[in-house]
Amino acid sequence: MRAEIGEKKFRRIVVRPMRAYIICITLVATVASSLSAAAADHQKKTFLVDEAIAIKIAYAAFKANYDDVTGPYHATLKDGIWTVDSTFQTIPGIVMFGGPAHAQIRQKDGKLLKMWHEE
Repeated sequence: MRAEIGEKKFRRIVVRPMRAYIICITLVATVASSLSAAAADHQKKTFLVDEAIAIKIAYAAFKANYDDVTGPYHATLKDGIWTVDSTFQTIPGIVMFGGPAHAQIRQKDGKLLKMWHEE
């Protein structure tokens, strides 16, 4: 083909577009690999729930499900699970029904695992 159209024309028609195509493919591959590395790095970073956030999650769940839940709230961490307990305050001389509410929240992502209310 070179002999038929000449060396300069061959370079202009075939080599330059091929070179541009290779540069574009290399650029796309580089950007794609850096984006996937950034996404993998982001997934390695985990959101760890602390005591205050666990109490806020439990408080929201308590209020949505139970009418008579009162604070203060206490949270304890064991094996990556926060257990949040409410208190049940009684008034002397008045018969009250119900009891404290409890919730278990996973530390690594804040998922509410279990919730119950004592009667």
